[in-house]
Amino acid sequence: MKILAATVASVVLGHNKNWKPNTLDEIPSDWHDGEYGDLIVQRWQVEHLEKRGYLKEKMKIDMSTPATAPGGRGLIIWARLWKDYNGETAEGRYIVPYAIQDTVPSEHWQQIHDELVDFTLAIGCVEFIYDPDFSYDVGVHITGEFSGGQGCWSWVGVCPGCTNGEANIQPGWQALRLPNWCLDVGGIHHEFLHAIGYLHEQDRPDYLDWIEDRSDAGSIDPTAWIDTGHPFEPASNVMYNGFTLTNGRNYSPHKLLTTTDAEQGYKLYCDAKQDTHPLEPRSMCLHGDEVDVLRPVFQHKFCDGFSDCLNGEDEDGRLANCGGGELTELGCCAVINMGFGDATCTADGLVNGKDRYICVNGWAEELRWTDDYGWVLSIEIGGGYSSWYAHGNPDHDGTCLGDFGELSADYSDWRGYNLALSCKQEDGVTLMPCANHDCADEYYCENSVDGQSFEFCTDGYSCDNGTCVDIDECMEESHDCYNFENCVNTNGKYRCEPNEDILNGDCAEAGFRAQWKGRTTTKYIYKGEDSVILASKFRVKNSPVNPRTDKYQGFITWTKDVCGADFLKKMRSGEVGVSLVDTEDIYALNFVYFKNDGRYTMGGFSFELTQVIQKDLPWTFKSGVPTKNMGSDDVQIVLTGIDKVQFLDAKGMDWCLLTAANAIMPAGDYPDFMTMCVIEGKKFWKAPAAVTIGPKFLARPAYCLSYLKNFRRSGLLPVQSYLPIGANLPIGQLAAKRQSDKIGQLDQYFLGFFLYKKLLLET
Repeated sequence: MKILAATVASVVLGHNKNWKPNTLDEIPSDWHDGEYGDLIVQRWQVEHLEKRGYLKEKMKIDMSTPATAPGGRGLIIWARLWKDYNGETAEGRYIVPYAIQDTVPSEHWQQIHDELVDFTLAIGCVEFIYDPDFSYDVGVHITGEFSGGQGCWSWVGVCPGCTNGEANIQPGWQALRLPNWCLDVGGIHHEFLHAIGYLHEQDRPDYLDWIEDRSDAGSIDPTAWIDTGHPFEPASNVMYNGFTLTNGRNYSPHKLLTTTDAEQGYKLYCDAKQDTHPLEPRSMCLHGDEVDVLRPVFQHKFCDGFSDCLNGEDEDGRLANCGGGELTELGCCAVINMGFGDATCTADGLVNGKDRYICVNGWAEELRWTDDYGWVLSIEIGGGYSSWYAHGNPDHDGTCLGDFGELSADYSDWRGYNLALSCKQEDGVTLMPCANHDCADEYYCENSVDGQSFEFCTDGYSCDNGTCVDIDECMEESHDCYNFENCVNTNGKYRCEPNEDILNGDCAEAGFRAQWKGRTTTKYIYKGEDSVILASKFRVKNSPVNPRTDKYQGFITWTKDVCGADFLKKMRSGEVGVSLVDTEDIYALNFVYFKNDGRYTMGGFSFELTQVIQKDLPWTFKSGVPTKNMGSDDVQIVLTGIDKVQFLDAKGMDWCLLTAANAIMPAGDYPDFMTMCVIEGKKFWKAPAAVTIGPKFLARPAYCLSYLKNFRRSGLLPVQSYLPIGANLPIGQLAAKRQSDKIGQLDQYFLGFFLYKKLLLET
């Protein structure tokens, strides 16, 4: 069973011993009724949630709700959104009214108000408005400990008039239940996130990339999810605890919604209000979280006494200079925030020669030092061991709590529950330079001694005692130079240079003679946003080997004068992927090579035709017999990652890619350095003329059609593979076209799309 997000390791599962104080017995062991029982589901939502992997038999379905989706109003597949109800505030924020029943004890009301104010600030264009007079037609009516209901729960999205059996709910409003214990484990934000349309983090379609234990997951349709581009976040407020991360690390969901949670809600609600209601200022944490992802953090969360970054840099001065907290006469922290139960502990006298803290708003009353067990958290003042929630290490005997790291996020010596302690800071926050870092995934930033600047270690450097030190990839053999190249280390980088002994000796002695076939032989088959498929023609005429009847070695290169160096270098590094395809797997990619030679700089790859087959593009059926065009061999080149390349502005991608040069030589048992010899030995003296995309692809769809037919007939692209994303073709009509094989009737645009998608899948 999975437990709802808690502020600490887990209220129920996070302890290190097989005991728990009697006071925790008031928390039901299965308070959310299983896998996703804190979600109340409307009948019309069942089908949509099943597409997202939710099992119907485990849902809590409100059978009083409609079986069909309500018409129009804010329906976004699985939930109705509040922006379509109640209008907007004068400031232009969407309104979510709420009221609190007397079943919620009055001492908890202010906490609810405070957390919903925080929620409003985080989301930006949504405002939670306290409405005890029910002036709005639709809102959230909060019930609590004494409502007679069970558990802590909410509906997903707007559900006017839904009560789940709770008494005295305002007509037209929906119930949301928050018993006392749920308030202390992050339940306020968790249930209100559901109320505005959130599902659980562990139910993402990519959960298998991050967590192991999902035995209760159904079949997930990834296209049914809204992808906001945010990686999985174990600390999300809507993440259950108790799962096993694939990397084996521990995690603790946050008590409040995280900055990533807020960014996703902003995407859901505020796209149309980005100019008028921008998100609050954010920084980036300095280190990765439990799954090594750098997370954003709101600057208004700095120095609030709770760590929003896993390593606590939002609280310890690395992102902001926090005002010093109040001190006791011993010079120790006077007020301590405790994540466990969200308690505040204030110094009150001395016990055993150290400050004793009285705690409120949590499950315990006293934090004090004992000689036998170190710092202990006791349920009652003066309580014995049987009433303790946790104790520290008696060897950590310092003047103050914190002298041995008890206030740090990574303190691991608590026995029992992790208390997650931090010293409460005074008001006044000064941003440090690292608050504005843009280190991407370099994972390091250090403020300068004078606090006026920062430095961080980029790729190619490592941090050594606060200093970025160059990594010698050549010495560590972490480079990707070939055996016929020399690795040369540079600051933060390295380069691969040709082995001059081989170049001036073995290459000259071998005398490899590749015949170059010009720069007008390459055409587009398909051009996409981040990938292209090219066809480069190796002609039979005037070639030293017949590419239609014999195996051969081939070369395809581009030059710096029309492509720029960025494309050539990224092809060599692998950021631009290269693969070769045909009706069968008949090509072997040998080496991708980059020649750094001033104005003659060029890059490309070598390959070989490994077998001669009849259905080698281009070919057609003639009188029912597959017939190969004997004039040339068309080599299909798939390039991925093109969107990462900065092509020359004056020439552009088309001019570059369509002026590829190719060369051919007979097959043979060549040494690896042959590729270097051929490319280093070639110089292009004149830039090719400007090119445009020719009519063969765009103006003659039959060209694309013939490719598609040949691929299908070869078995590489079966008719059953036709499934165009975005095509307005009913399933029945699509099936009929599959059965009748009337490919020519399909839209030519999608023919290219089919071919492109299938090629990428096959490679």
